[in-house]
Amino acid sequence: MVQAAAANESGLLLIEFDDAVLRVEPDENYEAWSFAGPDGDKVICLPGGELAVWAAQPGS
Repeated sequence: MVQAAAANESGLLLIEFDDAVLRVEPDENYEAWSFAGPDGDKVICLPGGELAVWAAQPGS
């Protein structure tokens, strides 16, 4: 079960599980990871670590 998840401004993603931690570093050439929430929120780690963030639109 996921206990916590966070991404920092450099594009590093950390997901803490009950007994492990997943660490995903940004990549210079590729999108390293993406997240899509159940309400439509989206975050993509772009090449170089910049984060692109889309918030869900109310009523959509």
